[in-house]
Amino acid sequence: MLMDSLEVLRARRILIQHAFDEICAETRFDRFQDHTYYTLSKLSLTKTAQEEGLFTPKEDWFNPKRRDDLLKNVKNFLIKHIR
Repeated sequence: MLMDSLEVLRARRILIQHAFDEICAETRFDRFQDHTYYTLSKLSLTKTAQEEGLFTPKEDWFNPKRRDDLLKNVKNFLIKHIR
């Protein structure tokens, strides 16, 4: 039983890291929000992201100076919702 739990935890970490790496890979800031949305849609998390206000305020998603804060929010969101 413990081994199953460890395997699930490991798989969860890998999935979170893979999704986060995919989001970080977008270098064009004008596509950053769309790319994040698309990545979350592959995980069926877009509705939850919208309900929690992840994509607001919209102007932040087009401000390159906010990238680090947005990535932090996205990573926290992934950790919270990928089970």
